[in-house]
Amino acid sequence: WRGDIIIELESPSGTGTVSQIFSSRPLDNNPNINWTFSSVHFWDELAAGTWTIRVYDGWGSTTGTFDSWALTIYGTFSCLSVTDIPQSECEALQALYEETGGDSWTTNTNWLSTTTTTACDWYGVSCTGGNVTGLSLYNNNLNGRLPSLTDLPNLISLDLAGNNLTGSLPALSSLPNLQTVWLDDNQFTGSIPSLAGLIALQNLGLSENQLTGNIPSLTDLTALQGLFLNDNQLDGNIPSLAALTNLD
Repeated sequence: WRGDIIIELESPSGTGTVSQIFSSRPLDNNPNINWTFSSVHFWDELAAGTWTIRVYDGWGSTTGTFDSWALTIYGTFSCLSVTDIPQSECEALQALYEETGGDSWTTNTNWLSTTTTTACDWYGVSCTGGNVTGLSLYNNNLNGRLPSLTDLPNLISLDLAGNNLTGSLPALSSLPNLQTVWLDDNQFTGSIPSLAGLIALQNLGLSENQLTGNIPSLTDLTALQGLFLNDNQLDGNIPSLAALTNLD
């Protein structure tokens, strides 16, 4: 009978927290359980991992069948649960999601999931050797200001073109590994930031924005092959291109 059953749920966090979500009820002789249970015993614990459910028959004189169960977890995401990249890189990705309306992205598979420990499985994120090396969120309905990318120092490829990003371009000179940057077809304003130190940069796409001011020095961009700045409101003189021997 239903009244003979005891059900316990144990979290995966390693704290040994167990919640008895259903206790024996001596006067309950109903043969079926089709209920939804809830527990607040697991607050402040990480959800990722293996949850364990235990079902006991308090009397043992009858048999029954445990058909199925489902676990729904409510909570907020924390980079403390992410194990495959540094916490600082996870927090940079989290800021990108939150400041560009991630809940409304066209595709946001696995982003900020409370049941994942691997940020490298998030849609559009590429990793190498335990670091984020690529972000590809082209035409994905990102809206708002693009936050700092400084905490993604191993970034090689950045493709956020075809969105609705606004405000100033973030600093790029702190990302010396960048090879491709596609930020065209957005709504960026202000001037192009310094490009000093971007010696690996091969393609820079900033066209179809609302950028103003002078084009900064291109002297350090010795690997540059493609430069796309059309359809902006830039002015002033074109800087020297003498060092850009690979420019197509």
